[in-house]
Amino acid sequence: MMVLYIYGTYLLQYEWASFSVHEKAFTHRLVDYVWRWELDIVFEHLKAFTFSEAMLHNLDLYLAVGAPVAVLYFWLERNRIRWLQGFVQQGNLPVEKARLLTWGLELYLWMVFADYIFILLLVPFHLGLPRAHYVCAGCAFTLGIVSLSAYLWVSAELVAMAKVSGDVVRNTWALRAQNRVRPALKLFVLLHFITCGAAYWKVENLGSDGKALLFGVLETLVILSYQGAHVVFALDDVTVGSGEGLHADKLAKLAAAEIQIPKRPGTGVPSKLREKPVATDTK
Repeated sequence: MMVLYIYGTYLLQYEWASFSVHEKAFTHRLVDYVWRWELDIVFEHLKAFTFSEAMLHNLDLYLAVGAPVAVLYFWLERNRIRWLQGFVQQGNLPVEKARLLTWGLELYLWMVFADYIFILLLVPFHLGLPRAHYVCAGCAFTLGIVSLSAYLWVSAELVAMAKVSGDVVRNTWALRAQNRVRPALKLFVLLHFITCGAAYWKVENLGSDGKALLFGVLETLVILSYQGAHVVFALDDVTVGSGEGLHADKLAKLAAAEIQIPKRPGTGVPSKLREKPVATDTK
């Protein structure tokens, strides 16, 4: 909601009467400005309609909400990844493959951590420091798409392994991962590539308000997709959280099956245990 508020407020306050008024006169390619080393003009055109420009006037809000949310998300993701790594260790996999999947999950987790760091660094390195800002933004975007792609690779292996495990909790996780989580993540990755295309279209037409607005909207959707990824990952958390309950039910059934019920001598029919009063001799 914070992301939508910041960008929505920015669009509402924009003077739409000036939208595309001088578009044809000022449309140039990025490489033309760079060739003439007119970087100030480049930065001025690049910031138009971006989320970075929108957050420039809401840095305190961005940090106050973003920092605790990033800590919470990372903590939840760490717990989920540790459960999945335990799943890998308990599976009947070759040592090398188990090690590779465990390493892949760990790499994904720390890419998420680094991504959050760069996202939060956008506050001190705001558009007032454009070179540092675009480095941080580029690293955050790259880590976002690489981390999602890495998780898609690892989760494909985990789903295949879970289906043949015969375990109720793991089969449930595999079903949800295949039908909900992975399709959503593929959509988020596709959104990154579409945004890259919009970025290229924008830098080839600097000064075009329409193309800048298209990129700004897609960029904001990419930011929202990171939150969407955590929503679909919550499906994993539900499975993991219910896992203890499912295991407890299975253990209770196994314990009940192991209770030996006394039988009547000479028959195969279980006896009903009754307490009989003990006769006492009053004499």
